[in-house]
Amino acid sequence: MVETDPLPLASSTSDSIRGSFASTIVRLAVAALLLVAAGMKVVQISTEPANNCGELSCRWQGIVETEAEILLGLWLLSGLAADYSRAMATIAFGAFAVITCYKGIKGDASCGCFGKMEIRPWYTMALDLVVVAGLLVFRPIAGRPPAPPAGGDSESKPVARPGKLPWWTVAFAVVALLAVAATAWPMLVYRPARQALDGKIVGGGPVLIDATDLNNWLHRPLPLLMGNWLECDANLRQGEWKLILYRSSCKACRRELAERDKQARDVQRAGRPVTVAVAELPPGAPPGENAVAADSPLVRAKLKFPPAWFVHTPVLIRIQNGMVVNAEFPQAQE
Repeated sequence: MVETDPLPLASSTSDSIRGSFASTIVRLAVAALLLVAAGMKVVQISTEPANNCGELSCRWQGIVETEAEILLGLWLLSGLAADYSRAMATIAFGAFAVITCYKGIKGDASCGCFGKMEIRPWYTMALDLVVVAGLLVFRPIAGRPPAPPAGGDSESKPVARPGKLPWWTVAFAVVALLAVAATAWPMLVYRPARQALDGKIVGGGPVLIDATDLNNWLHRPLPLLMGNWLECDANLRQGEWKLILYRSSCKACRRELAERDKQARDVQRAGRPVTVAVAELPPGAPPGENAVAADSPLVRAKLKFPPAWFVHTPVLIRIQNGMVVNAEFPQAQE
């Protein structure tokens, strides 16, 4: 009779325990990351217009993404069907990496992954790839199946029919539904403040100006001037003016302003007055990072702060004697 060495079985069991422990740590860490990121998005979407797109319709995309992250995070945290939840998390973070890479190539200042916290897309992409690698590398290691009973009796036992769902599955479903309801409600009921045609701010918190507002402004006095929300070195209520609202972090704004600056310098050299005013959305860029050069002939204007202003930039407003002749988004934000 040949004796078998029990050491390989013990080694396999030890490796399985270590692998399962490492995979559990990774799974819980990824769950925590998803839930923290989703929580920060809930705070942002519940208190201000989301995605800086200038349209309320963007909020639906943010709400759906946030709730999906919450559900996936809770699924990973529960440990139910762990193989499937890990596979779903791997696919999700792979998609996140592709999206953040695209945003990095575009030159976006922030990935928008952590709510109001601005993190460069390249840093977030690196984190996403680390998560994908961790999920692929630290997977549970299956131990050696138990040896058959002595005597070679391999008669299989009858398989029990599935009955009621285990209590922990029901508990997870209840917790997931409560979490979705509790986080979705404040995001759905939030409405940003708007500017009325007489210049008054209706509502509290950040003010949203979108395409609907621009259309309503046509052939009316500019509400920003009516409410004295716009401070300018020149009198925009007299003559013809072009007013540009911009952010220094917006690439499309920088292209638009560079072209306007070149035209203004040509006008100035010809001895004609410059009739283009530019207003950066508050709080503005740090010193030395403004999209408008210090020696630019463009006329400076400033929106009062507070409140915070959410506008899809750049915005070009043509004014004649204080009346809005045209208002548009000349370039898509990038």
